[in-house]
Amino acid sequence: MKIKVGMLLRHSKTGGTAIIVDETRDDRDIHWWWILDSEGFHYRESNDWLKNYIHKGVWEIVQEVSA
Repeated sequence: MKIKVGMLLRHSKTGGTAIIVDETRDDRDIHWWWILDSEGFHYRESNDWLKNYIHKGVWEIVQEVSA
């Protein structure tokens, strides 16, 4: 699974949606995804955690982004 900026996600418990708006790497070379959810909260998840949440069904990919 390749996570990309612009992907639309849906939370399995709340039904809320979120969009991945940016990606960064910090000074420790940790890969972060910045997420804006339907409630207006802006937060980040590490690449490993977000992949784990998608794999476990916490977040569902609603719409993928091409290229």
